[in-house]
Amino acid sequence: MSAGDRGRLPWRAGGLRRLAAAAPGNIALAGLSLAMAVVLWAVVTNSENPVERRTVETRVQVNGVPRDYLVAGVSPERVLVAVTGPLRDLRELRPELVLARADISQHGQAGEDQQEYTVDARVEVDVPRGLRGEPVVESVKVTLEHVERREFKVQVKPTGALPQGYEVEGIIVDRTDVLVSGTRRSVGDVQAVFADVNLDGQTVTFSRTVPLEARDRDGRTVGNVRLEPATVGVTVRIKRNLYTKDVVVNVRFRGRPKTGYTVTSLLADPPVVAVVGPLTEINQLAGVSTEPVDIEGAAADVLRPVRLQLPPNVTTSQPTVVAQVGIRAERAPGSVAVVPRVINLAPGLTAQLSTPVVAVNVSGLLADVVQIKATDITVVLDAAGLSPGTHRLEPRVTLPPTLQLEGVVPERVELTIAPAR
Repeated sequence: MSAGDRGRLPWRAGGLRRLAAAAPGNIALAGLSLAMAVVLWAVVTNSENPVERRTVETRVQVNGVPRDYLVAGVSPERVLVAVTGPLRDLRELRPELVLARADISQHGQAGEDQQEYTVDARVEVDVPRGLRGEPVVESVKVTLEHVERREFKVQVKPTGALPQGYEVEGIIVDRTDVLVSGTRRSVGDVQAVFADVNLDGQTVTFSRTVPLEARDRDGRTVGNVRLEPATVGVTVRIKRNLYTKDVVVNVRFRGRPKTGYTVTSLLADPPVVAVVGPLTEINQLAGVSTEPVDIEGAAADVLRPVRLQLPPNVTTSQPTVVAQVGIRAERAPGSVAVVPRVINLAPGLTAQLSTPVVAVNVSGLLADVVQIKATDITVVLDAAGLSPGTHRLEPRVTLPPTLQLEGVVPERVELTIAPAR
């Protein structure tokens, strides 16, 4: 240590002694400052987020229910809970987070044959952390009923409908008995237990798990009961019993058209229909016929709706079609014997036919053909410019406009021309 350091030591020692003497006052001042800061923080915080109170309604949850009993009623079922805490937390509080419970596990058991009894239970509440909750009602009455049990047979109830041509061949459930438990009144209301199976759109065998439902005699669901099991496995076997086939429509008619007319066509609209029936019936069916269309005396097409005549067990979505019977005037051949007439023979000459008559073959509407007469037809042999001798001439024929010439027999006629005596 140097001489200078030794000279400064008394000063340092004196400073420490002065600081020690002043320490009690400084500590007290520091404590006072801290307390004032805490009070100031509390005042500021409380002014920004004051403590408030909010009332929330919630359902009472019952715990500790004795074995073979169930809760038949709670009075009141819902209670008000006063929740206290910072305003910000109260604003964010969701009602479902406020729980009210009544524990009845310490209230003893009912008598051996007692079906129903009531106990008073204290209400306890749970609220989120940072909040405090108190029930407005301190206790509730809890009514307990002895559990009744009864076995039922599962009844499968098909709903909906299968497509046309399919049917249910059988239904199998993996369990036929179900245990229904609940209050005596609720179990007494149960008439049957059903498993509903929807068949809509199904075409093949299927299996599925189906929920069970207890129902009363009016088909309404009975509540407040428990079903064991709650579901069953159901298998529905489906088979196809009807088949579809497209067949031709055959139009039938009765009667005869007017004389000279004939049936030329039979048409149906639509010409083909889809029929449905058992496979044995469908396989043998090549077509379906209509009801007969009456054409008696008709001289034009007959058009009318008619029903189809289907075999037994066969159906169609279009039982009626439009039938058309085409009728046209009938054409027929005919032959008429006509005496030829010689024209343009030169003066002083005579003519002699080797064939006194010719056969004129015609065709036309039957009504016209059957009425034709020899006088309606003209056959001429033109002798213009011919000299005496034998000539073979082609007859010239004139017919009524409704007939058509098919030929003349013979095609050429011998004509002998000689001088007149």
